[in-house]
Amino acid sequence: MKDIYLSLGSNLGNREENLNNAIQQLQEKGAILRSRSSFYKTEGWGNVHLKEFLNMAILISWDLQPMELLLKVQEIEKDLGRKGETKGQKFYQDRQIDIDILYIDDMIINSEELTVPHPRLRERLFVLEPMNEIAADFQDPRDNRTIKFSVENCSDANKVEKLT
Repeated sequence: MKDIYLSLGSNLGNREENLNNAIQQLQEKGAILRSRSSFYKTEGWGNVHLKEFLNMAILISWDLQPMELLLKVQEIEKDLGRKGETKGQKFYQDRQIDIDILYIDDMIINSEELTVPHPRLRERLFVLEPMNEIAADFQDPRDNRTIKFSVENCSDANKVEKLT
């Protein structure tokens, strides 16, 4: 079983329900939920026109190879209403659900299809704050910096508000 950290986000429809449905589908497909953060209300990142997001981080255990994991995550996103990307605008769109693979154990993967650890996670407080809640002492395999260190040194100025 691999320890896998995922970032989940939604800014369309019932955002909380979308995130919970994603977790439920992960579990139905075989993932074991080990930890989940609170919900975080966040500004859209990379596009000022985006609606407000709800984000969270989860830790799951799952016995899948990295590419199998990516395919399962993409399948769940599609099942939950994620639309295909608009030509020329692959990133930073409003979306029903977005699931990003942050870490898979201490693996480092650089392929055309998948990069782990997620290449931009340390630039984004909407990813780091929820991760910090569930795994502050987790060390990034690229340089052994903890999530807590990354939060404290992140230059992202977007507002991230933990919901109770």
